[in-house]
Amino acid sequence: MGIPVKEIVTSFTQMNCILLLGPGLSTNKNGGSLQPGLINYFKEKELEIEEDIDSLYSCKKQTKARAYGYLKEYYRDNSEPSELHRRLARIPGHLYVSINPDLVMRRALEEFGVEHEFKFYVKGMPSE
Repeated sequence: MGIPVKEIVTSFTQMNCILLLGPGLSTNKNGGSLQPGLINYFKEKELEIEEDIDSLYSCKKQTKARAYGYLKEYYRDNSEPSELHRRLARIPGHLYVSINPDLVMRRALEEFGVEHEFKFYVKGMPSE
């Protein structure tokens, strides 16, 4: 069947397209995935974090607040926009939704001087 490139381009030009950025998009400074190193980082910080078969993490409630801080630190210190982020930043997208715990797409947009509005959602907190 192939990729319907014409339809995708039309959706972008009509601002009817949403780009959903998933966890595989975030890479370390060497171009590798950030995910494998994260659990090791948590262990270095002596957090009791469990990784399940789907590469999801869980922890006790009292560990969660510390884990959030280390998660932000890990992604801040180990990620940077990839060539794919830079290419996406040049596409006149209407809405980018990232489920990644990083600011890499935001940094790529800023790198190219793309005006944008950045918002985030924290589970359990009031949103706009």
